Amino acid sequence: MNKLLAGVLGAIGGVAGGTIVGLMLGEKQKQDQIKKIEKYKTYYNVLNQWVFLKQQGKSPEDYLARMGYQSIAIYGMGELGKCLLKELEGGGVKVKYCMDANAPTLDGEMNALKDEKKEKVDVIVVTAMFAFDEIEEKLSKEAECPIISLEDVVFGV
Repeated sequence: MNKLLAGVLGAIGGVAGGTIVGLMLGEKQKQDQIKKIEKYKTYYNVLNQWVFLKQQGKSPEDYLARMGYQSIAIYGMGELGKCLLKELEGGGVKVKYCMDANAPTLDGEMNALKDEKKEKVDVIVVTAMFAFDEIEEKLSKEAECPIISLEDVVFGV
């Protein structure tokens, strides 16, 4: 009888433990999905504002110039970083270099750096807005200039 009771209790414990682990994994997946949704929502809002500015004949360069930034570095060479680089080509604000945590895998972007010595710039613009706080903390240890988000630039015009 004791073996039967132990077997039943073991089975119940296994099911309960499995259910709890499953729920915890489900909650983590849910939180990951929420973070991803927030990331893309931020990207959408920034791009929407950027298009609005373009329709008014304005550019992120207007903000950068108004703030006195003549040379910048771009951190994050995903789609938004590439758009900012292209937007600033030929203008008064010069992009001195670009940085990305995945620099070795980038497809030939301008001066894509990971851990190399970097030129002096007036500001670093972080295009990976979803991770801005962590990136700013990491960069501020070495940077001798302000570090701002692309969101600040686009909504500051």
